[in-house]
Amino acid sequence: MYRPLCAPSALQFAACTEVPLDWRRLVTLATYLGARAGELEALEWDDIDLAHGKVTIHRAVDRDRTGTKSVNNKEPRTFGVESELLPLLGAMHKEAGGSGRVVMMPRVRDLAELLRYFVAAAGVTRAELFASDATRIGLRFHDLRATAVTWWAVRGDGAERIWARTGHEDWPTMRKYMRVAESLGAGFGSVFPPLPTQLLARLPRIDPQSIRGITRNSLGIRKDYGNSSGADGTRTRGLRRDRPAL
Repeated sequence: MYRPLCAPSALQFAACTEVPLDWRRLVTLATYLGARAGELEALEWDDIDLAHGKVTIHRAVDRDRTGTKSVNNKEPRTFGVESELLPLLGAMHKEAGGSGRVVMMPRVRDLAELLRYFVAAAGVTRAELFASDATRIGLRFHDLRATAVTWWAVRGDGAERIWARTGHEDWPTMRKYMRVAESLGAGFGSVFPPLPTQLLARLPRIDPQSIRGITRNSLGIRKDYGNSSGADGTRTRGLRRDRPAL
């Protein structure tokens, strides 16, 4: 079962200054682009055409981070960027000098735990995002991709158009996302809303590895139960969290 975010929760997270800015930007890009974690990490500024509002996703980082590979179905996909995301991309492009990777990713084995930790720190309290037991799995990084698909479906974008953006390899997988959208759509609010100006604040030019320095150990997060259900950390089971000051 996927755990897509509703638009109000996504905005609440994006605006929360208690959450590191690079983490808020990372989650926002994943939500508005619908890219897989490995695709997002491999995305470079040369892949984004800001003048025409287009992005091309054609490679992904290997799970062991020894290099890059082609996307799952080996078919590059080019599609329009959501207009509300363009101001953020423009600010990030200027900071980066227009070259290199668009985002720095945390350690893959920490993605799910850190996402839940920061979503909770932003005051999002929807219980199902954090529930993890024999029958439920809490919020995973991969659910941000599900959020994008759900929002597109709620907006009324056709299935073929959504399929072209996501690059799913088979229709049954696509239908899983569509069923979630059909069942939950009424409560998602106005999807792809304008982003809070807090995301446009200039990111301090410190150690570019800083986002990787934030780990579940550094924040005192205990992983008390459940095993990882994905080697890349994007589908890891939930945790009971202590919440030390950020």
